Amino acid sequence: MKKLALMCAAVAALEVAAAPAAKMEPVAAGFPQWQGLSPKSHILGREITAADLRHRVTVVIEIEPNADLKNQLLTASTLLQLTGYINLGLEGANFETLQMPRSVLVLVSNRGAKDPDAIKAALKPSGQEEASLSYYRSALVPFYDDVTFVGGPDTTGKRPYVYVMGPTGTEPLSQGKLDAASVKAARAAIVQAKKKLADGPAWKEFFGTVDPEKFPALAKDIQKGKQLKAATAAVQKDILSKDAEKAADAQVVSDAISQARSDLLFRIRMEAAACPHRAYYDFQRLVKFWPAEKKKLDDVMVKLKAVPEAEKLAKIFTKIMVWADPDFVCKNAGEAKKIVAELEKKIKPQLAKMKESKVIAVQNGALILDTQIDELIATIPSRLPEK
Repeated sequence: MKKLALMCAAVAALEVAAAPAAKMEPVAAGFPQWQGLSPKSHILGREITAADLRHRVTVVIEIEPNADLKNQLLTASTLLQLTGYINLGLEGANFETLQMPRSVLVLVSNRGAKDPDAIKAALKPSGQEEASLSYYRSALVPFYDDVTFVGGPDTTGKRPYVYVMGPTGTEPLSQGKLDAASVKAARAAIVQAKKKLADGPAWKEFFGTVDPEKFPALAKDIQKGKQLKAATAAVQKDILSKDAEKAADAQVVSDAISQARSDLLFRIRMEAAACPHRAYYDFQRLVKFWPAEKKKLDDVMVKLKAVPEAEKLAKIFTKIMVWADPDFVCKNAGEAKKIVAELEKKIKPQLAKMKESKVIAVQNGALILDTQIDELIATIPSRLPEK
């Protein structure tokens, strides 16, 4: 099996070498090598990278823009219910503490004519019976041209098509021409794979399922809040290691870093309207580790800055996140007293004014944070170093 995996990796490398127009990053043996994901091939929805399609359940819906396109999208739309993203930003989700769903990602790959206008037109419901088309936009489903992976299903003459990839391995768990039967089979495969994923090791931000102790330099940079470009490059070098275990660990960590960045970009867009202060907080976190990503959210930040109270609430929220961390310990009783005084005399009066805000999202945020502050006032005095 090990020799077979190495042979597959070698064949993949040869295929990449034979296709100079589609440059791909190398991957460790046993991981799918996705191709076709680039800013130029992006049509609409969430922007992703190849790393986003690994270590989770990935559902690929292959379409062709023709007269039947709307029906293709309607047939596949029920699969989006399994992502946990539908209307997340519209249903009063508590983004302050929400763990974003990450187990299932649906990608729509256009394998026909490059016609983004036809795709956008097909996504517009014309009646109540087509309401499920709105799932694609509310879940920010990524649409790209010609995404597949090395050794993936040959769907020529079979499209529209759907296949499901598990968190590990390079063989589809389910695949077939897109119809009611293949969608039913895909749902069953997704549910089973989600359960297996939930029963496995927990996914840690930046490290995936790998022990952070194996990558101490990366862990140190994260702790210090440094840019991660250099640390990421160092991890990626290990993907080419002849040591299979080392290469696999590096692949997981490299993908986990990329997913952390991608998930923040995704989350911020979800949060912007419903929870602007959390969006501000996550934006600061994003640019701390990946400053070059700032420009990708220019449109979001323009809207957020139009609500000045949101930025002020975000600064309060940032402090609360530090103090509410289970690992936070005051240096001494004096610092604890100082924090409590700030909470009682400065922050609570500010929140009292924000509770009367004309912006509902700010008003709701202030109400939630006020409750958290009461809890901190009660617990901070006891968060002292052990003697």
